[in-house]
Amino acid sequence: MKRNYPLFTIDRAKSPGYPFDYITCYDREVGFIARVVVLSTNIAFDEFMLRSSAVENNEISTYMERFKRGGIAVVISDFFYNFDVNTKTKSRIQALLKKGTKKYLTATFERELNWDFSIDDQIKQQELTIERNKANFDALLARATDRETAIYTMKIAEETLNTLKKYKELMQNMDIYINRDGDE
Repeated sequence: MKRNYPLFTIDRAKSPGYPFDYITCYDREVGFIARVVVLSTNIAFDEFMLRSSAVENNEISTYMERFKRGGIAVVISDFFYNFDVNTKTKSRIQALLKKGTKKYLTATFERELNWDFSIDDQIKQQELTIERNKANFDALLARATDRETAIYTMKIAEETLNTLKKYKELMQNMDIYINRDGDE
């Protein structure tokens, strides 16, 4: 039976009484409400992970996503239904927590676009573009007028990435040259 409603909603209406973002999963078997805890340092993330690992049925109550610095924990506050905790429901909840977290992160990054890209951000974005183009090369071929155009488009993207990397290296070398102690 196909559902005619979204599987997840993201609530960002923070207030003093509810200072978290929330993810609501409307799954008909194991639907839940979970709060998103932002852990801004690696130490906080590791401590939260350590403490949450001691909680009974941790694998169905918490999902953690590590970032370069810190991360987030998605912690289930309540379930909509009563169900038996077994291998099938644990697996389903884990998959839904992971999918809900991905949806939250995607919605967050789309909502918080930053048009002031650093060179590192530009390189990451170009690498992502190339990765997506390679993964969808057949679709790129279908949209292109001929195979050579599609291949040329990929080469331009790769050359743009190389140019960005060379620029970053040049700027680092310039920074080293300008900031060195020069008693020569």
